Amino acid sequence: MPPFPILLLPAKPRQIAIKFMEILDIVNFSLITQNAKNVVISAKLKVSISCFIERDSRIRLKIGRVEKFLPGPSLDQTKFYLEHLMEIFCQKKLKCLTFTDVGIALQVVIGDFDRFQDLILQSGYFSRSSASLKTAREYAPKVECMNLKDAMLTHTVLFNRRFQRGLLVQNFQRLLLPVSFRLNLDDLLLINVKRVGLTAEVGSRDINLFLKHWIAGSNDELDHLSFTLSSEEGDVLQGIKFQISNELKPKRTSRSGIDVRRNDGTIAIISINSSRNVEISVMNN
Repeated sequence: MPPFPILLLPAKPRQIAIKFMEILDIVNFSLITQNAKNVVISAKLKVSISCFIERDSRIRLKIGRVEKFLPGPSLDQTKFYLEHLMEIFCQKKLKCLTFTDVGIALQVVIGDFDRFQDLILQSGYFSRSSASLKTAREYAPKVECMNLKDAMLTHTVLFNRRFQRGLLVQNFQRLLLPVSFRLNLDDLLLINVKRVGLTAEVGSRDINLFLKHWIAGSNDELDHLSFTLSSEEGDVLQGIKFQISNELKPKRTSRSGIDVRRNDGTIAIISINSSRNVEISVMNN
């Protein structure tokens, strides 16, 4: 803590002193009294906060590129702690809330807490029990982004189609799925998310049929879809009218940079690179 009594300083010098303090000192100072908390709030420190709940239940706070381990409260106090951090740093929501290999912690920490943009469940989380599936489904509607890209999933999850499809129909802004999530045509047609990133491969026939359904009017919430095309033979554009995108030269395009128009006039640009990575970007949605 600072060696001089900040609370005795005039208002303006007091705010300047707060701004020059280390972030952990600011947090500790704000916890002393309500008056100290009000002083920190008055400094209007607009700080973006990402919070990581570690395996040992410690809280790691990320502010820009700076990371700090905070004095770890018990899990049942974490919600209060996060609310306090957002209040003193003038944030309506956490930028990101990440759980690293924590089982019951998700239920204990979040409860009715919904003030975060992204929820990331990292490797090991879903290896705990079937209760993890129920918890993820329960809190999915409260987040803007669900990131499962690096999650290590057990067979219980991999073959739980209800769980997988339960994620696809959520009204996320963004959904990132791991390589173990294998989606077929029926799964793709369920997507209600604006931006979806698939690590797994998708068959050309499924994509071809998906595009035909999209042209007819399906998946009108979708803004962007990325995935890797499987190596099986097949033309994803078979039977589909398209034209070369105006943004690319014709000699660069046989299988990339093409425009597909749906029946309502909405255009999607499809790009396929040499590694079979595919991006479908909807332009007028």
